Amino acid sequence: MRIAGDNDNYTFVLRNDVTGRYVKDCVIELPSVTTVIKRVLVKHGLLPWSYNQTLDAFVGVANMVYEGELSVEDFIDTFTDPDMAKEWMKENGLRPEDVKTDASRRGSEKHVFLESLGQTGVEDDEAAEYYARKHVDDDDPFVHAICEWWLATNPSAVAVETVLWSTKLGVAGSVDLVWKKDGYLRVTDLKTRKAGSKAYESDFVQVDGYTDLWNERNPELQCLDGSVLLAMDDGCYNEVEVPDNFFGTFEKIKELHDMIRGGE
Repeated sequence: MRIAGDNDNYTFVLRNDVTGRYVKDCVIELPSVTTVIKRVLVKHGLLPWSYNQTLDAFVGVANMVYEGELSVEDFIDTFTDPDMAKEWMKENGLRPEDVKTDASRRGSEKHVFLESLGQTGVEDDEAAEYYARKHVDDDDPFVHAICEWWLATNPSAVAVETVLWSTKLGVAGSVDLVWKKDGYLRVTDLKTRKAGSKAYESDFVQVDGYTDLWNERNPELQCLDGSVLLAMDDGCYNEVEVPDNFFGTFEKIKELHDMIRGGE
């Protein structure tokens, strides 16, 4: 049973199948799939993301001056003093860590929504379709994108937001959606991104990692392919299939991760 987990690790405590009691002194901690990937792979999207965040902040402050929310005098006084500028950025939530926190919160909320769709669909596809149509005009563009994808694809959900682990790889993770497509099972991972965004190589490796976990835990229900679902801030979506050459890469990255860090 998983008792805790964050961006870095999942912690499990073993349970006695006979008594049903947890063995509190037998705790296992495993790194997450995303932790392994970010420790090994270079994030090619990081520099463009940093540039866009700087641009957004610059344009936002300029608009505040233009609209009279911030006087020219206050602008000069604030941004010619590094300490005052840092404090102003903090108060207005424009620091990188603030933006990252907002993005993480946004992503978590949308994963919860996808989970609600999937849980409805496990029992009744028509109910899931009704639920999606009920939210398709939601003011939230990411919710709109997810609904549009669901209605266009009509996935038959097998598992949603399911915690998985691998004793072979020594890693754990939470798969967003496993569903039937053309008679086969597919792992799909949800990403909330800016309009026009593309799937990253790290996204493909992440799906491969989740596929490995799923197949180890479910030998009778093997997943044969995967995809990345991009829900974007203009209300559009793009489901990108994972290229065949990416399957098998996560296991190699985990081996490299353990070599660099001396195991976990």
